[in-house]
Amino acid sequence: MSKDITLEPTEGEAADIEAAVEALVAEMKRANEKMESDQREIDRLKAQTRATLSKLKAA
Repeated sequence: MSKDITLEPTEGEAADIEAAVEALVAEMKRANEKMESDQREIDRLKAQTRATLSKLKAA
């Protein structure tokens, strides 16, 4: 026979878990914003490089 055991966190543990999850979500949001910013910079530099190459080919 198997017996199910259910454990529930105390109020303090639940608050700690909630704070940890909120911190992780905030960190993920910051990482996503940084990736978007980096991608915009990559796209800008790519366009600048292509423009420079076009000028060099035309010369």
